[in-house]
Amino acid sequence: GRHVLTLLVDTGGFCIKSMNFKRTPTFSLPGAVEAEDYFVGEGMTIVPTADGYALGNTATGSWAEYSINITEAGKYNYEATVSSVVEGSKCSMVMVESDGTEKTLGTVTVPQTGSLDTYEVKTGKIRNPLKAGQQKLRITVTGGSCNIDKVNLVSTETGIMEVTRDDDTTGDSYNLAGQKVDANYKGIVIRNGKKIIRK
Repeated sequence: GRHVLTLLVDTGGFCIKSMNFKRTPTFSLPGAVEAEDYFVGEGMTIVPTADGYALGNTATGSWAEYSINITEAGKYNYEATVSSVVEGSKCSMVMVESDGTEKTLGTVTVPQTGSLDTYEVKTGKIRNPLKAGQQKLRITVTGGSCNIDKVNLVSTETGIMEVTRDDDTTGDSYNLAGQKVDANYKGIVIRNGKKIIRK
């Protein structure tokens, strides 16, 4: 629809030629979350990299949140691409489920890479399984300063881990995108935390 955008100038002495807006994406997991594409945050600056952009100039307490759609419930590992020029840089990751429940994914210890433009990939296991559906990922800098390029969440489960009878009709059913489906839906559904094949 139509809206009015108000630009409030706190301090003058500059020109504005144009303003471009882009829609903040919803990232599908498993997959990569580009750190610069957060929808809300505080204390973060977008900085250029050799092949795009990253979050930079962070300080302890800086945070950013991302719109996430987990298409495959289960266990995950993370791969965080980060850099720092100081010792003791860290950032924590929390998944906020649709009901507000927070699930800690882990803390990334960022190595001193010698330059903010030199990135390393830090990996780790996420202890608790993740639920399918729409959620929020929150990244918070908990020590020192660092740059964050992206976080890749990799499913560690292959194939169907558990299958129940396809004539079990108790409970609501959801497809692998986390959307509720009716009794006419055919294929793999999630019901009561289990994968079920409907023929």
